[in-house]
Amino acid sequence: MGDGFSRTAGTALIYSIDVAPDGLIYASGQGETIGDANINGIAVWTSGLSSNGIWQRLDGHFGSSTVSIASFDFSTPDPEIPELYDIYIGTNTTGSGFANGDATITNSGNANAYPKIMIKRSGGTSLTLYSIRNERTGAWLRFQYDLEDGEYLLIDTHPDKQTIWSSYKRNYVQNALLAPAALADFYIAPGSNIVTCYAEAAGSPTVTASLYFNTPYKGVP
Repeated sequence: MGDGFSRTAGTALIYSIDVAPDGLIYASGQGETIGDANINGIAVWTSGLSSNGIWQRLDGHFGSSTVSIASFDFSTPDPEIPELYDIYIGTNTTGSGFANGDATITNSGNANAYPKIMIKRSGGTSLTLYSIRNERTGAWLRFQYDLEDGEYLLIDTHPDKQTIWSSYKRNYVQNALLAPAALADFYIAPGSNIVTCYAEAAGSPTVTASLYFNTPYKGVP
């Protein structure tokens, strides 16, 4: 899968590999590089058993190379949405890290809303966008996209659009979305939705994440 594993003798370890309830493959370790992902924690192969994917770190950072995930396990998934499950992790040391940001988005209509999402970087040294996820529906948009200073991505999930626009490149960058994620699967269901976003930054850039949509209503028969 991908470029396989690489390691520095005596300093990197893979502790565990397992298949999640939705078929995604997870690996945990310390200081191990899988493809382009350094997994001081957990990485996921983005396309299940298909070869059309990449290894990507999850939406959390577990600190320095001394912090490793020694074990992990999965909860029983939601009976209707297999992509919704918890991951329990155990470490063999202590350390600090950070996780994704989240916001509760309310759709007051009675139909699914397909939003526009904007991610913008201002200043700092670097910013890499990794994921946007609706925790209610399980829809997970995966990226590994480096934003330039002043650049914004405009992600339009509407069925008639389904585009990703870069202000820096002044063009569509559809390949920013990693397989098997699909813009068509991302919507805001009626009621409350918890939407998370994860990006890694250096040099303290200002990061703006916005989501907006028109309130949708089903027509009366």
